[in-house]
Amino acid sequence: MEEWPNFECIVFRSAISAARKGESQRTYGTILARGATEVSKEKKLVQIYHRKVDSVSFPDASPTEQQAIRAAIKAITPQKGAVSVSLDLIIAQLDASQLNIHKANFDLTPPQIIVSQKPAVFLIYNGKPLLKSVAANNNLMFAINTNRAVFFDTQSSRYYLLADKTGRLLTV
Repeated sequence: MEEWPNFECIVFRSAISAARKGESQRTYGTILARGATEVSKEKKLVQIYHRKVDSVSFPDASPTEQQAIRAAIKAITPQKGAVSVSLDLIIAQLDASQLNIHKANFDLTPPQIIVSQKPAVFLIYNGKPLLKSVAANNNLMFAINTNRAVFFDTQSSRYYLLADKTGRLLTV
């Protein structure tokens, strides 16, 4: 992979081999090619359009053979339609300096480990408890930012947890 600026036009080298029809002796070389690209992240495919071979190099071939190989490559290179290539395959070939990698801020601090020697309920608040009044009772409020049903009685200043589907309330 030579370059893929803005993931719009890809330039790449490829090793190829050529042999005359009916001969087993192969000649090895490289091509430098380019094409416009369209990326589908969902399908993980890259469509390469308007492909063009910029150069052909077969160091062990005579000038006459090189000219014949160039003509054969040009003849077999489709001018229309797209070629699909795996996005993962292309990314694996890119130089890391060509990738625009966004740093993610992750807090890798291990969480606090809580241990209980008797049955317990794990209650999680998203921030400090946010309480909202229960319409039928002005003295009763419920927490709106927790994973459980938590109630607060404003007269007694006590919290209650709905323990299970039976409706049993636990004092917190």
